[in-house]
Amino acid sequence: TVFEQILQNQDITNTDELSDSQARTILNFAMAHALAKNISELRIIEHDYGDLMNSSKYKNSFMIALGKAKTFSSSLQEEAQQLASADLFDAFMDSYKKAWLEK
Repeated sequence: TVFEQILQNQDITNTDELSDSQARTILNFAMAHALAKNISELRIIEHDYGDLMNSSKYKNSFMIALGKAKTFSSSLQEEAQQLASADLFDAFMDSYKKAWLEK
């Protein structure tokens, strides 16, 4: 899939710790699938990358995207800003579209 190609390009499949860019990529994919209500893909992303995301600074945002946030942190506004960051998400969607068209 395009997702797997992007992850391989960032060498996410062979890492014990995520860089900021890698964690944002995974978060963006989770957000895209959450918005599409694609629960089966969200579960795959959670299974494959949940442990890595749990040690990233995007842990709370990832849990929100997965629909598994039990409580909201005191910095909910900060979490919402991360999730709604139009520049990051738009850039992600542009690269996703480009990769999809090149497929």
